[in-house]
Amino acid sequence: IRTDAYKQREQEIEDLVRNIKELLSGNQKLEALITTLKEMGNAFKLSKTGLDKKSTGMRGLSAGNKIKHVPAGLEPYTPFIQSQNSVNWIDWQTKGCDFADLSENRPFCTSHAADKREQIKKVGQEYDKNTIKHLIAIIGVIEKLGDYFSDEAKERLTIITTLKEGLRKEHEEALVTVKKQIDNFTENLEKLRMLSAFQFKDGENVSEKLDAYKLDLQFFSELNSNTMLDAIAPINASIDKVIEQAGQLQGKINLQRKEMKQTIERHQ
Repeated sequence: IRTDAYKQREQEIEDLVRNIKELLSGNQKLEALITTLKEMGNAFKLSKTGLDKKSTGMRGLSAGNKIKHVPAGLEPYTPFIQSQNSVNWIDWQTKGCDFADLSENRPFCTSHAADKREQIKKVGQEYDKNTIKHLIAIIGVIEKLGDYFSDEAKERLTIITTLKEGLRKEHEEALVTVKKQIDNFTENLEKLRMLSAFQFKDGENVSEKLDAYKLDLQFFSELNSNTMLDAIAPINASIDKVIEQAGQLQGKINLQRKEMKQTIERHQ
């Protein structure tokens, strides 16, 4: 089937859609955006009732933000809890907690610490290094996406990531919406990466098919921002440029299909 004529036609079709694909593969800023969107989407897994509690995003957010809201009695440790090395500090403290009952002295020094023992134990009771690691990670991803979110989405996510008592149903539903829209959006971008002659079926209108590949933010309320609009504008413009050549593209696709059919018939 893949005769020289077929390969030539395939290359001609590929040349017409190349600019769209190059925008997605040759733009470092756009590549970074897609990677971060996937990171955000992958942090949450859907379940029958909403979000999977075992997904990393949920594990980080389910207990509330204990970095911002330091539990009562642990206020003296606030500088450590809110430091950039908070995960390592919590790990260090909780390991020391295992030895707290062996002596009146503090696990990591020789000073008397009977009055501090309960406070040391409370760090281990209130904080889990993996939970804090997941919390820091999801906050970091949201901050990286920043202005790619709509103002309303940013406000909701700020509230959700700074809750004191953890997620309620409405917060979880808001995260489901964000997750679904990000997954759909990145799926559309991936379809553009894979755009080729094989995406066009017999009898399909090329202009209509290409128009369906355009990214329309009115259906992605959580990502409907000027920053995101600026990011996708070159992609949509490139698709429009190919649509202007739709007649030429349609002709090449039809000719390729005809040649393929004739080749198959000759070998039957």
